[in-house]
Amino acid sequence: MPRRPAPNKLWICVTNRCNLTCPHCLPDSRQAMDNEMDRDEILSLIHQAHALGVQRITFTGGEPTLCRDLLEYVRVASKGGAVRTYVETNAMTIRAPQLLKLRAAGLSILNLSLDGATALTHDGFRGAPGGFEKVLDTARAAGAIGLDVRIYCTVTQHDIEEAHLIPQLLDDLGIRVNVLTYAYFTEIGRGSRNSNLSLPPARWKKFCDDLEASRAHWEPRIGKVRYEPAFLRPDEVTHYRDNTSFNVHCIARERDYVFVNPEGEIFGCSVASPTENSLGNLRSQSLESIWYDAPGWAFFEKRKGCTGCPVLAFESDDGRDPRLDRADGLIPICPMTQFPQVENWVYK
Repeated sequence: MPRRPAPNKLWICVTNRCNLTCPHCLPDSRQAMDNEMDRDEILSLIHQAHALGVQRITFTGGEPTLCRDLLEYVRVASKGGAVRTYVETNAMTIRAPQLLKLRAAGLSILNLSLDGATALTHDGFRGAPGGFEKVLDTARAAGAIGLDVRIYCTVTQHDIEEAHLIPQLLDDLGIRVNVLTYAYFTEIGRGSRNSNLSLPPARWKKFCDDLEASRAHWEPRIGKVRYEPAFLRPDEVTHYRDNTSFNVHCIARERDYVFVNPEGEIFGCSVASPTENSLGNLRSQSLESIWYDAPGWAFFEKRKGCTGCPVLAFESDDGRDPRLDRADGLIPICPMTQFPQVENWVYK
């Protein structure tokens, strides 16, 4: 029996250190972890990924631009352009000369965080004076040198009143992106201490429905617009299943990608990374052995859909799925479910 394909994508968290303390931060980044991987360990991981056949590698954090060896990681990971490389940044420390160096090193895609359509909202949310203008300036500069620019907005009670204005803002400024993604705020990581930011499911559903109605107008002008469904009506779950051959399985079950935290722990998805559900550690096992043979994968493979998720607890003690009992009729799904299969449904 042939072995399964290589991971669709490898995420490498090069440091937990960050210059901001955003209230929705999934890994709760601020200080470096006690025993973060060093340069040689990360380079070894990159080479193992190449040997396994990984074609997309993302560098994240924390804030990856605070890592002094990031340029080398991108250069080695890109493998002369044969592998697509990504960097996720809050744009606070990155400047035009560094963008040029990253592009020359082989960087393919720059992911930027923008949490609002005004400086007051974005900067206030992230505690980042001047951050709003830095994100927009970086998007403009990165696009000008041929980088694929993508913007990611987490929608919360703080910014929902203006999040839908971001396409107009980008259009007014003449900034094109490859993808503008809206994400639902989840109470994981630092978000677990900021539940006041959570949106009522019905409000998020309306926000997504409004986006769906306006995508045809905005996409020719600024780039693709997508969103993480997070909540579906029963008829949408049926559409999901019948038209995408995708029964709301999680990416860990499908083994879509692997996420590596700064201390070398491997997870089946980034949502699991703040938990203790590690599949193994690169300091005692190879990436290949974890990918093919880690016993922890069996937990996800035995489950159906999102039920039984060790992170989101979508299954009750008696085995029932409590999502089906919600009075609002909406069925919550893992926010990570949107990639890549749901994207094909959203862009039907």
